[in-house]
Amino acid sequence: MLNAGVKRQIAVVGLGYAGLPLALAFSQHNRVVGYDTDESRIEELKRAFDRNRALSRSAISASSLKVTAAIDDVSECDFYIIVVPTPVTATKKPDLDHLIDATTAVGRRLKKGDIVVYESTVYPGATEDLCIPILERESNLKSPTDFAVGYSPERVSCGDTDLSLHNTVKVISAQTAEALEIIHTVYSTTIEAGLWRAPNIRVAEAAKLLENTQRDVNIALMNECATIFDALGICTKDVLQAAETKHNFARFKPGLVGGHCISVDPYYLLQKAQEAGCEATLIPMSRTINDAMPSFVVGRTIALMREHNPDIVNAKIGVLGLTFKENISDLRESRSSDIVFELKRHGLQPLVHDPLAQPDEASNLYGIGLQEWKSLRELSAVIVTVAHDAFRQLEAAHFREILVPGGLVVDVKALFDATMFAGTGLRFWQL
Repeated sequence: MLNAGVKRQIAVVGLGYAGLPLALAFSQHNRVVGYDTDESRIEELKRAFDRNRALSRSAISASSLKVTAAIDDVSECDFYIIVVPTPVTATKKPDLDHLIDATTAVGRRLKKGDIVVYESTVYPGATEDLCIPILERESNLKSPTDFAVGYSPERVSCGDTDLSLHNTVKVISAQTAEALEIIHTVYSTTIEAGLWRAPNIRVAEAAKLLENTQRDVNIALMNECATIFDALGICTKDVLQAAETKHNFARFKPGLVGGHCISVDPYYLLQKAQEAGCEATLIPMSRTINDAMPSFVVGRTIALMREHNPDIVNAKIGVLGLTFKENISDLRESRSSDIVFELKRHGLQPLVHDPLAQPDEASNLYGIGLQEWKSLRELSAVIVTVAHDAFRQLEAAHFREILVPGGLVVDVKALFDATMFAGTGLRFWQL
């Protein structure tokens, strides 16, 4: 029996970019315990500090959210939301270790009448074929009679101030109509934009993968067109501005595709396609195109540098941006790091500057030491890879300050107008 009329005590398992905002939002209307295995993260949150810079100290300190690294602190809860990372391995296969660990921990504390909702990105069938058996095994209970499971894919858009948890429509699904009604009631306390009831869990799982795979494919088209236009001597930015005047033109731009969603989720769909015997072609080709962009950018940079000076060995190259996206500190799946490694492979000396990235994290993840702006001097070229607001505000004088005469500005994100560099003695190339 699921006790539909009882107000739920919520446990949010995983306090990352998606989990922490969710836990804080729910804590406005419910008793919420936020659990994470990262003890340093928990200590920071207890001091009202979010290392991801997504939430302010005042928002955290004003919350009634209890945070903990002790899993037993969630035992009194009866509504579990699991939102842990689901990355891919080095061979681009789904890595569900965090999900399995979280499911095992929750299963050992599951009681009759409890509900478990998954928000982590997974392939269709993972919730029912992988997670539910673990919950049943660890709890000695049966689903859906003793407890029920649902799935509601997270839709956090990191760094986007216009989109929030409250004003983004949320998809929900569950094993039974009764469980779906309870999930709807709980989420309705927080989601103002509305809830979309998927007919079943697998539809909800697949919807999340389609959302990000669609973006990956469309960006791949833009990237391929950008390389063609570059070969033809046509400015891609000008082409996009002209094409966007058509009412039904889909607005996507070329660039580096990283992060924990667009560059990861397609592999979860491809895994199930392979298991089902489906031969996918467009999706893997799009992944190949997007993953090749760092090499393309470095190749064009080197070619343009050699036009000015054939001897580029040990030349210093500035790289502005290391996070995977503008105005955030998240370094996961950073394609800017690929540009750094590619520059090194060609015997160049990259100097990386990012005012939002955490130096310790950059060093731990990629072995990259971040530089202060004042350390960027006598550069042969600078590659702007991330559209941070701080970089958008740069003027030609800033580039003249850090580049040698005749130095090259490579604008991957199309932040600047070529006319800005007229008469500066600097050269300019834009993706």
